[in-house]
This record gives sequence, C-alpha cells and structure tokens, in this order.
Amino acid sequence: LSDFFLGIVFTRTYIIAFCSVCVFCAIIYIYIFIFCFYFVFTNPIYHHKFTNIKLLFSIFIF
Repeated sequence: LSDFFLGIVFTRTYIIAFCSVCVFCAIIYIYIFIFCFYFVFTNPIYHHKFTNIKLLFSIFIF
C-alpha cells in the first residue's frame, strides 16, 4: 500500500515537472511568435500585405 502511494506521489511530481517545462516552452514560443509578428508589421514591405491579419491579431489581444 505504501508503494502504491509512493507511486502516486512520484507520478504527480513528474507530471508537475513536465507541465512546468511545457509552460516554459510555450512562453518561449509565444515570445518568438510575437517577435515575428512585430518584425512583419514594422517592415513596410510586408505591412500592407498583412494589414488584415494585424487587425485580426489585435482583436485577439484586446
């Protein structure tokens, strides 16, 4: 019975550690995503092409 509870505790800590890694990676991906969008929207060549996407993107943020 003690091994069973130990297994649950170990599994739970493993899941928590795994989730924290996933969250960390997700934050990095979001920053890269925002940086790419920022680069596209500040570049005058791409700016006109992506105006509609920019509008859509700003709706999602606000």
